[in-house]
Amino acid sequence: NNILKIKEKIIPTFSTLEDLKLIFGKDEFRNFVLASIENSLIDHANLELKSLCQGRYRIISKPIRNAQEYFLEDSLNFGLHRKISTLSGGETFLISLAMSLALSTLTRGNTRIDSFIIDEGFGTLDTDSLNEVKDILMDLESTGKQIGIISHIKELTDNFPVNLNVIKDQFGVGKLNINYN
Repeated sequence: NNILKIKEKIIPTFSTLEDLKLIFGKDEFRNFVLASIENSLIDHANLELKSLCQGRYRIISKPIRNAQEYFLEDSLNFGLHRKISTLSGGETFLISLAMSLALSTLTRGNTRIDSFIIDEGFGTLDTDSLNEVKDILMDLESTGKQIGIISHIKELTDNFPVNLNVIKDQFGVGKLNINYN
């Protein structure tokens, strides 16, 4: 192994991944790398959540019985930690959107990703959640991102400036209509 001297500290350097594998072992190294990527994804998602919901929510990862479990910290609810599996439809959408934005940031390299198409099952959202989602998407669009949604919920689609509607005739042939709001 090579030795690197930085500020009077001697630090071993590794020339190949095989050297690292010998030190960490196959599973330990893989788990270390995956945990590092996962932590980075959560950190980026929390930055997105801070922007999307004015800092109300934060994703927390806790080790429980040799596994990681995920919770949502809600600052408007005294910092209560709730399991991700207990979130409402609107909260699930918000977390999914933040994770998607974070993943696009982590994977883009030198490329900017400014267009998103979302098919998130808007029909399961109550009126308040639907309005919150609409506001979040409009705010996101105002940052220069192009947002496309796939939805049959008229209360949501009517708020977007352009709608592409696919209408089938009695023979099952689809026709595309473009509506400008």
